[in-house]
Amino acid sequence: MNNPIFQQSEQFFKPVTDMMALNAQTFEALAEKQTGLMSDMWNDGVNYARGLSDKRDVESFYASQKDFWDKVNQRVSSTAKDSYALLTEAQEKMSGLMQDSIGSMDGSAFGEAFTKSTDAAQQSAKAATQAANQAAAQTAGKAAQATKNAGKPGASRS
Repeated sequence: MNNPIFQQSEQFFKPVTDMMALNAQTFEALAEKQTGLMSDMWNDGVNYARGLSDKRDVESFYASQKDFWDKVNQRVSSTAKDSYALLTEAQEKMSGLMQDSIGSMDGSAFGEAFTKSTDAAQQSAKAATQAANQAAAQTAGKAAQATKNAGKPGASRS
């Protein structure tokens, strides 16, 4: 008697458990990326500090500092892009889970409204991904130009 009830409840809660598992996997992957970023930045900082004792003139000091900040900029930009892509992928998987769980309601008004809203959300996520990638590329370009200009006498620092 309990077996059919257990099977029904298990089937009823399957979408919720799948979503929780997806959230856990996404969080774990994001945590790994952030841990890797902080570890790499720490190691770069230590190596930079060690290398400063060898610098005897301003030019070599500046070159070392420029290299360090270029690495930081590249690592942060890369991690941000990877994290955003990971979140977009998780959002798409979540939409798929929701569509699958409501698949039995395809003929209903709720099912149709849900399908339209998830399609719109996916298009919005794609547009946001493109905008974020463009903004990151522009920021990286501005940072690279500012780094180049920083060593020129009389260069604008804006």
